[in-house]
Amino acid sequence: MNNERNYPKTKVCRNCKEEKPASEFHRSGRTFDGLLNECKICRNMRLEREHLLMPGSVNPEKYSAIEEGVKEYYSSNNGLGEKLVALNKENNILVHKLKSFKRENEDLKRKLKLIEHKQIVTTLEEDEKKRRELLKSLD
Repeated sequence: MNNERNYPKTKVCRNCKEEKPASEFHRSGRTFDGLLNECKICRNMRLEREHLLMPGSVNPEKYSAIEEGVKEYYSSNNGLGEKLVALNKENNILVHKLKSFKRENEDLKRKLKLIEHKQIVTTLEEDEKKRRELLKSLD
């Protein structure tokens, strides 16, 4: 039995929004593709910030230097990081609208089925009424 996974060749980091080779991501058994959703650089920066925020370990100078580095990293490439964040927010809004439209569509389909069912029942009742009248006329 082969336990090797087929990892994607590249992946987009959820933080810096850059497409990077799979080797730039840590492995994870919890994700569909087997790789974490954030690259090693962003993960290390996040873990460093979280560590600095732990009670008793805050060094304000070191923390502010790291925060400046993070801001510089995300604002590099002529502000592409900020543009990607804005596009991601817009994408989330569109995804929400699409889900809403899908729910409305499903509701309309259910209503249409009910209307069709009522029409079929009405037609059957009318046919039964005509059959009874025809049987009465034959008697």
